[in-house]
Amino acid sequence: SIGLVIVLYFVFTISKITGSVSKIGYLTPFKYVDTNVIDPAYRLHPVSLIYFGGLSLLLLVMSYRFYMRKDIYT
Repeated sequence: SIGLVIVLYFVFTISKITGSVSKIGYLTPFKYVDTNVIDPAYRLHPVSLIYFGGLSLLLLVMSYRFYMRKDIYT
């Protein structure tokens, strides 16, 4: 799990450095997080809310379906 975070951060960093592959940064969650919250012009971006909300909902549905397929006898 930590390996995935490191790989995604590396991909995000490469996408910021190189202009030709800047679109690949949208595959990482780091592209959607704005760390400049001290700025008075800071605001929540609707794209970020939709991305994280949709991802959370997708993972919740996937985990529920995976749990329901388990063969657990109580």
